[in-house]
Amino acid sequence: MPVKVHILLLNNAMLSSVTGPLDAFSAAGTLWSQMMGAPPEPAFSVRLIGESALPLAYSGGLTLIPQHTLESADIADIVYVPSMILLPGQALPANMARIADWLRHQHQSGALLCSVCTGAYVLAYAGLLQGLQATTHWGFAHDFQRRFPAVKLQKNAVIVHNPVQRIITCGGGTSWHNLVSDLIREHSSIDIADQVKSLLLMNEHRHGQGAYARNLPMAAPEDRAVAAVQQWLKTHSDQANPVQQALAQTALAERTLKRRFKKHMGVSIIEYVQALRIGNAKELLVKSTTAIEEIARRVGYQDASFFRRIFRAETGLSPSHFRERFGRARSQRVD
Repeated sequence: MPVKVHILLLNNAMLSSVTGPLDAFSAAGTLWSQMMGAPPEPAFSVRLIGESALPLAYSGGLTLIPQHTLESADIADIVYVPSMILLPGQALPANMARIADWLRHQHQSGALLCSVCTGAYVLAYAGLLQGLQATTHWGFAHDFQRRFPAVKLQKNAVIVHNPVQRIITCGGGTSWHNLVSDLIREHSSIDIADQVKSLLLMNEHRHGQGAYARNLPMAAPEDRAVAAVQQWLKTHSDQANPVQQALAQTALAERTLKRRFKKHMGVSIIEYVQALRIGNAKELLVKSTTAIEEIARRVGYQDASFFRRIFRAETGLSPSHFRERFGRARSQRVD
């Protein structure tokens, strides 16, 4: 009997995070068999679940029609929550409470719950990630930690499994490739998972989200002392002993400032400095051919070997491999 998958249709969903998994689950056991001249044997039965039966309009004018509503849908084996188009700090949609009730009911009835990207906000809002490890899009890590401090966020992880609790969360964008591949392997077979990956050119991310992360603007915290330190660090993270210099921007005791910075920013001062430095290094690696030793010096590391270790720990790649993969020079045509 096919595994029953419910894909939740959110009003503000990122369309590719709905249609991509829909195609992949639907192809499992069918498309490869048909190409080989064998009868299809669907491994999954996929249904689109809406808050109501009304069609939902998405970007580009595409409309999706729910096959069931929250009330009419039966209990699934797997419930999939797609990514939402959301900005850090933006209020969640007003219908979240009703969706949260439905998700809790599905989970209590035995369904495995999974999310991709900002879909983790929906699971967290429902209280289903309390005390668990989870991940979301790297660009929302700070906002997610601020909203849901009881969740043990793994900001660089592409996928986080909680097998006992039957909950899986994924990172940003196409990390659903990892999720769907894992689910097909687990609930069907390795062979069928490989077939779907081959047919749809699905690429599982192996190095985490850290390589994709960039320095994004962050809202100034309400704490004026913390805001002053944050603002100073944004333009002085390359300085020697930046933490001590940052302390000079306020009249607070060191211990007090560190505690308040951690409270409002979600990370320690040194972690914030390190994130800024690695982000600046990524920009230089992508946009220039500057030697790695010089990049290390420019962003604040006098020891290039130490910089390489920190960079690999944050991104899963060495600086040279990062440049090879993301650098603009790699796409320049050579005549």
